[in-house]
Amino acid sequence: MYLGYIKSSIRNKKLFTLLSIVQITITMVLVIDVLINLSTINYKEREFKNNLNVDLNNTYEFIIYGNDAGSSDLKKKLSSYFDIGSYEYYHSNIEEFKNNEKFIEKFKLDKESNNNEVQILKIDKNLFNILDINIIDGRSLNEEDFNLDNDNIPIIFSEEYKDIVNIGDVVTYEGILTQRYKVVGFYNKNIKWFPSNDIQFFALEDLGKMGITIPSKKEKEVNFYGLAINNSTYITSDKLNKSEIQNIVDDVNKDYGLNIEILSIKDILNRFKQGIYPFILQKVFFSIFMLVSSCLGLASNMSFTIINRKKEFGIRLANGFRKKDIKLLVISEMLLLSLISTIIAMIFKFTEFYKNRQFSIAEKIIVPQFSIIDFVVAIVLVVIIIVISSIIPLRNIDKLQPKEMIGTIE
Repeated sequence: MYLGYIKSSIRNKKLFTLLSIVQITITMVLVIDVLINLSTINYKEREFKNNLNVDLNNTYEFIIYGNDAGSSDLKKKLSSYFDIGSYEYYHSNIEEFKNNEKFIEKFKLDKESNNNEVQILKIDKNLFNILDINIIDGRSLNEEDFNLDNDNIPIIFSEEYKDIVNIGDVVTYEGILTQRYKVVGFYNKNIKWFPSNDIQFFALEDLGKMGITIPSKKEKEVNFYGLAINNSTYITSDKLNKSEIQNIVDDVNKDYGLNIEILSIKDILNRFKQGIYPFILQKVFFSIFMLVSSCLGLASNMSFTIINRKKEFGIRLANGFRKKDIKLLVISEMLLLSLISTIIAMIFKFTEFYKNRQFSIAEKIIVPQFSIIDFVVAIVLVVIIIVISSIIPLRNIDKLQPKEMIGTIE
């Protein structure tokens, strides 16, 4: 009975039905977008706290704008006042891994080209000391490693490499500078570090498939202290606050005249939050507008149904049909329209979620993700829309009188 009534009702007002579905679908998509963006506000801070052994308030990004040759000397002078460190990610072709079947199979590489490329994190002592390394075999990099100038530079690999190389093996990188690395240990693969790009928008780097080593003396002399001017030099200090650090930097910088900015990790994350707030607020207002429009549109749609089928309802009432049954018919139609809208919105968001996830993985960029909570909220939203939209139509049904509706005696 209900399904037949709903089909008949929809056929008689196709345009109204289509508009209602479109309104509710847009409303749901917008509300879910707001929820996703709200969860993104604190995502970076949670990610840092959960994965890094870093004090967000006392770790400062040290940014030198431009590429002045004096930046390296400036950093070296500042290192006498507080811990200052750099890091960089390199894609290195290791000679011994070339055509290595275990290596190719492990990392699903193309056998025809670049089948020996390994990403290596080169990091100096001050930052390595706050890298939360869990060694599962062999040893970690120690104080002596950072002070020695050996032909074979110590390197530790993720546990993913345990069946590819052994402790004591020496591997070679042939590039601008030929480097030989001696494997001294393996670390737990569940470890992350700062991204290679802007920490506001890029995901933490997963070190689970990498090697970690130190810059050689030649690299330090040639480029290491100046290789990442914009985003990979950090100051760590639990004794000096930001203003004290800034005063020292300004004083030392008098000899160089470089344009310098110092921001704590907390400051950077707050910048991200401040940047996204206006965008979210705009979506909130638009979502509220669409929610009200959807409720009014659905209420008007159902009211039109009651008016259009007034005589039919009158006859039903005259033949023993209850007003409660008519109300159920109307609510059933509203529920069906909302269900159709929900399915469309979910298909759209899941498709967007899949594309965003692929993009996020490929580009290592933080992209808002769809979650089960958003799905639950969508269901709750459907209930709210039905409840609000049903108020006027149900009141109209209460006012129905059979004799007025069919023009005869009740």
